[in-house]
Amino acid sequence: MASQRPSTPGFSLSPPPLGEAANYRILKQIQQLLALLLIMGMAGGALADAEDEHAAKQAQMHSTPAYVCPMHPQETSHQPGSCAICGMFLVKATEESVAPEATPAMSDHKMMMNEQPAVQPTPEHEGMAMKSGVTLNKPEHTQVESAEEHARKHLDPNYVCPMHPQIVSGKPGSCPICGMDLVPVAAAQSVNESLPPVSVRPEIIQQLGVRSASVQKRTLSHRLETLGYVGYDRDRLVKVYAPSEGFIENLSVSSEGERVKKGQLLFGIKTPLISAYYDKTFAQDAGIISVLNVLEGDFVRAENPVLTLASLSTVWVLADVFENDAVRVTEGLHADVRLPSLPSRVWEGKVDYIYPNLDPETRTLKVRMRFDNPDELLKPNMYTEISIHTPPRHNVLAIPREALIETGRQQRVIVALGDDRFQPREVTIGEERGEWVEITNGLEENEQVVVSGQFLIDSESNLHASLSRLGLPKLP
Repeated sequence: MASQRPSTPGFSLSPPPLGEAANYRILKQIQQLLALLLIMGMAGGALADAEDEHAAKQAQMHSTPAYVCPMHPQETSHQPGSCAICGMFLVKATEESVAPEATPAMSDHKMMMNEQPAVQPTPEHEGMAMKSGVTLNKPEHTQVESAEEHARKHLDPNYVCPMHPQIVSGKPGSCPICGMDLVPVAAAQSVNESLPPVSVRPEIIQQLGVRSASVQKRTLSHRLETLGYVGYDRDRLVKVYAPSEGFIENLSVSSEGERVKKGQLLFGIKTPLISAYYDKTFAQDAGIISVLNVLEGDFVRAENPVLTLASLSTVWVLADVFENDAVRVTEGLHADVRLPSLPSRVWEGKVDYIYPNLDPETRTLKVRMRFDNPDELLKPNMYTEISIHTPPRHNVLAIPREALIETGRQQRVIVALGDDRFQPREVTIGEERGEWVEITNGLEENEQVVVSGQFLIDSESNLHASLSRLGLPKLP
C-alpha cells in the first residue's frame, strides 16, 4: 500500500510524474513568494499606521506655535529667537499675529517640501508615465526674494519702539524687549526730537528766580585774549662797526643794558700798521647797549660789529594765538596791552606781523604787535596781557551766553511761551563773542529765552517726555 502525503488546500502535492518534476518546483516557489508578500503587506500596514500617528502628533505640536515673526508670519518657533529672514525678534504668537495659512501643520509640511530641491523628470520617466497613463507635473519655478529686495521692501518701516529703535515693524504691535506699544515712525521722531512744554506755577517761578531775555539782532565784537612778552623793536636796532681793523681802546661801555647818550664816545681804534693813526667812534643816537661783542684791547676787523644799540621808544610785543583763533587775526587789528604790575595802565597798538609757521608742539601761531613806549615802562622780556579786537559783525541774531544749555551732543535753550509755559528747543550756534552767542538756527527774533533757572525747567520737560514714552500719565 503506497504512503500518502498531507495535502495543502488549493494545491495537490501528490508525487508528480517524472516529466512534471520541473513544474512542481515552480509551483512550490510561487507558494513561498505569496506567503512572503502576505507577511510584508501586514508589516507595511502597521508601519503606515505608526507614521499616521506620528504625523498627527507633529500636526498637533505645530498647530499652535509659541513665537512668530511680526514681519513674516510663516517664521514660527516654539522657543524665543530671531527671524531667519529679517533678523527681528520673535514675539509671542496670538490669533492675530499668526497667519491662518501658517498655523496648520500641513502648511509647515508644504513649506518644508517646497524648500527641498525639485526632482526634474527625465525623458525615461516621462515615457514610462505616458505608457501607464500617468501625467507628471513639472515643479513650478519659485522666485526666491534676494537680500537686497528684502531690505528695499522693509527699508521704511511704519512702526518703531520709542525705547528701542532697533525694533521695527510694518504694523502695530508691542516691543518684545520692553513690551511697549509700537508707535508710528513720525510720532517716535517727534517724541525724540522735541521735548514737551511744561507749565510752572507763578510761585515756583518766583522761588526759582526765573528770568528771560529777548532774542535780538545786535553787533557782536570780540576780543581775543592771550599772553605775550616785550621785545626790542628790531627795525630800530643799530649795529656799530669799527672804521678799520685794529685794537679796541677807551671802550666807554662795559656790559649789555647800559644806556648811552647821543654823541657819546663809544670806543677808539688803534691801527698797528700805522702807529700814529687813531680813530674814534661816537653814538649817532641815544639808546641801550643790547649786544656787546668786545672787551678793552680786543682786536677787531672792519666787517665785524663791535656792539648793537637799541631804542625803547617803540617796542614789539610777541604773542601766541591758538590755532582755532588764528583765522580771526589779521594785520592792522587794534590791540591792547596791560602789565600785571600796572593793571590800570593800557597801551594801545596794532598787529604788525603774523608769522607764517605754526608751532607744531604748542599748536599756536606767533603774532607780533608794535607799541609806542615813550616813558619806557615796557621793558624787554616783560610778560604782558594782550587783547586783540577782531572786526565787529553787524545784525547778528544772538542770545545771552548764560541762556545756552550744553548737553554734550546738542545745544538747546528754554523758550518762554507765555502763560507760565516753557519748552526746550534745540538750537544751532555760531561764534561766541564775549557774553553773547550767535544763533544760526532754531530761534526767531523777539522770542523769549530763559537765562536763569532753565536747567530745572529742562529737567522737568525731560521727565514728562520719559513718562509719555512709557505711556504713563504726566506729573501734575
